[in-house]
Parts: sequence; C-alpha cells; structure tokens
Amino acid sequence: MPSSPFLRVGLVAGLAIALTGCGWGYAEQVEKSTLEPAPPARPAAATARPPAPNAPPDPVVRPAPARAKSFEPSALARAARTGEARLMPGARDLYTLGENHRLSLDALTPEDMGLHSFEVRLVDAVNDATQVVHCSSGKTIRFQKRAPDPTTQARMAEEKLPVGVWLLTIDPSGQRADLPNNDWYRHISRFHRLDFVKRTADGLVVYRYLGPRDSTAAR
Repeated sequence: MPSSPFLRVGLVAGLAIALTGCGWGYAEQVEKSTLEPAPPARPAAATARPPAPNAPPDPVVRPAPARAKSFEPSALARAARTGEARLMPGARDLYTLGENHRLSLDALTPEDMGLHSFEVRLVDAVNDATQVVHCSSGKTIRFQKRAPDPTTQARMAEEKLPVGVWLLTIDPSGQRADLPNNDWYRHISRFHRLDFVKRTADGLVVYRYLGPRDSTAAR
C-alpha cells in the first residue's frame, strides 16, 4: 500500500532530528574533552617492599671531616723538601732536633759537634765547671773550669741542689734562650741518662746528668 507523502516527510524529519541530537551530543562531549584542561597526573605510589632478609643496612652518609690546620714546618723540614737537608744550629723543636741528631752522627771536629750539643754544670766548694756534650756521640767537646761564685753557691744551697755532680737545667716554658726547653729535654733523654733532682722555685727543672746511654757512647 503506497505510503502517504506526509507520512514520508514526517519519518524523514523525525529521523533527521534523532540523528542530529545524537551527533550534537557526541560532538559536545568531544569539544568538552578537548577544551577542558586534563587533571594533573599523579605519580604512581611507590610500592613498599619489605627488606630482603640479611640485607645490608643503607650506608650512613657523614659529612667530610674538617681539614686539619696547617702548620709551619721547621727550616730543616723545608730544606729537606728541596733536597738541601742540612744541620740547623739553634733548633728547639723536636723534629729538627731529631734530624740534627741524625745529620750530626758523622761529625768529627769540635766545631761540627758543637752544632748539636748541650751544656751541663758542676759546682762544688772549689769548682764551677761546665762541659759541652755532643748529643749524637756523647763526647765532651769543650770543658771549662773557674772558681765558684759565692752567689751561685748560696743559691744552690737555698734550693738544696746537690753539689759535686753534673747537672742539666731545663726551662720547660721555653722562655730562656740560654737553657734547653722541654723538647730539648725529651730529645736528650732518648740518648742520655738523666735523673730527676727537683723543680726550683722559679720553675726550672734540674736533672743529674749520668752520661750517654750505651747506644750513644758506642757511636
């Protein structure tokens, strides 16, 4: 049965409306998804894993240690770096004294021995004697004697210092240039026998000098 022209027009119009509505809805969704900014992506949560059995602990990161303060080397140490090591008279630090001792082992003349030596003194009723001892060999390189000074005798009696024996006097403070300082004492005691006597009222330390050690005297 032939359809009515009006019916065909109505069906076509309804189909067009239906298709237009669906198309517009889809286009609207595409447009919104294109224009609206996408939400920021969240980083994937790290999956916590239980530590493996017997796994070593994480290394401990420690700050780098502070650099040690630099110090001024002795004149002999500076000379040794340039290949010009030589004995330094007047040394009063332990390192240079040790190097002087080594460099003075072959000294033969009193002048050379005198560059690394120390002085001891003996006072009694009739003598005030000094001898200069070569530290490396233990040899006496200079001996002097004079009449005792009454002032010196009185001071020794007041300090109750022994008379008639060789004494080595040390200034631990290092203030007196005419006396060995504490480093000199430490160096001398390695190669020579000393016996403590006392500390005086003015802070000096007196030792009885008993001579070189066997290893020193054998040189």
